[in-house]
Amino acid sequence: MERTACILTGGVSLRFGSDKTALTLGSQSVVQQLAHTLTVIGCRVVLLGPPRPHLVATGLPLLEDVTPGAGPLHALRGALERLPVERVLLTAADMPWLVPAVAEHLWAASATATITHLADSPLPGVYARAVLPEIATVLQGERHSLHALIDRCRPHVAIVPPADWMTHDSFARSLANINTPEEWAALRRLSETTQR
Repeated sequence: MERTACILTGGVSLRFGSDKTALTLGSQSVVQQLAHTLTVIGCRVVLLGPPRPHLVATGLPLLEDVTPGAGPLHALRGALERLPVERVLLTAADMPWLVPAVAEHLWAASATATITHLADSPLPGVYARAVLPEIATVLQGERHSLHALIDRCRPHVAIVPPADWMTHDSFARSLANINTPEEWAALRRLSETTQR
């Protein structure tokens, strides 16, 4: 069965001050780098967000949000409702340092769980179509977040043990995300250091 990964690209980047999806690492955008990582493990990659020109230019399929700007939970619901898949690996454009072996472990561990993720972060994570009714319930409450969905699905959530993935990613770069220009600068330095 074909694997599908979705990259969240609809954020407004308020803390960063500009569009994070347009950031570049070397000759590639952060979106292109992340998409390459996901294709390495055999995923078809779909972008979730508005059709910004630089995202359209990547040539990757793009699924516009049903409720633009409403957040990752709404984007996940739209993806699971409209894509012909049983589960998706969900991550975000501002997490471009996902290690292929970590993504592979995450997907492999998701075979019998409704939600599979690393550590305390909901991203990257694998979400099964079976969570759709739970998403609907969560959206009726006050917390419209992936964390709220995980809390609701807790008995059916799998967390990949650090021992299974940190041997491939000892600096936990797969969980690093860009929120501010200062974080972006620090994470780029860390990336350059760990790749030497």
